Amino acid sequence: MQTPSIPQCGKNLDFGPLRPWPAALPAFAWRGELISGFDRSQGFAVDLFETQRASLVDAIKASHPELTLSELARLAFALETTWPDLYLEVREHLFQEFSFRWSERLESTLQILRATPLAFQNWVSEKDLGPRELSVLLALPSVPAFHPFLNAMTEIPLSRSEGTRVLETGAELFMTGRPLNDLLPSGSDGPAYLRQLEKWRRPQSLGMDDQWRETVKLWPWPSQVQGKWQRFGDQSGLDVNIRSTSAEDFRKKLKTLLSIGDTWHDREI
Repeated sequence: MQTPSIPQCGKNLDFGPLRPWPAALPAFAWRGELISGFDRSQGFAVDLFETQRASLVDAIKASHPELTLSELARLAFALETTWPDLYLEVREHLFQEFSFRWSERLESTLQILRATPLAFQNWVSEKDLGPRELSVLLALPSVPAFHPFLNAMTEIPLSRSEGTRVLETGAELFMTGRPLNDLLPSGSDGPAYLRQLEKWRRPQSLGMDDQWRETVKLWPWPSQVQGKWQRFGDQSGLDVNIRSTSAEDFRKKLKTLLSIGDTWHDREI
């Protein structure tokens, strides 16, 4: 049947896509299973296999040109549950279409991600995280025991990089035996929360960072030059922004910066 009614279609592939299906488009199906328009209860669907002989992957890609890792995790589970043999045939092609390379490690990451709280899955989608940023979850002895942390971290404002560091540092602290109640945020200041976690994880290096941060503020920075001490993952260093209006102005500022470099060198000795 090329245009079955929606009540005749199965909804086993409903993976909870984040984007609402456009009202102007018909729902799409593949071999009697809806692949879009899951929220509709009436009307008709266009079966892309019956009308165009589209493959399953082509039909999914046509309906959902972009999917986040969380959406793919849910979709893969729905496909494996509905058509297990077919899923084994198409999984490499499916993930390749969405710029991922299937592997057993990716499969393990998707299984863990799919079992996390929905709020965390949506946060992963919002921040557009990939398998690498979630790899720390594979090391946890019990991911469900870590779920309260995953829920809590989604409720405070964090940038993509900050969120990745909070996830990694929180998981590392949890694995070293830090009580979960200690790790949960007590306020809504995301950057401050990250600094606290990193202070617990690397107390000596964070103390040195604070000293360098105050020291750098006292250096004789030229006008329109901003220098500050920052942490970049596992390393710390000087971040310098320069604004120049001419080549001569640029040379003068570089000369001053060279003297600051000498001050830095003397401070390290």
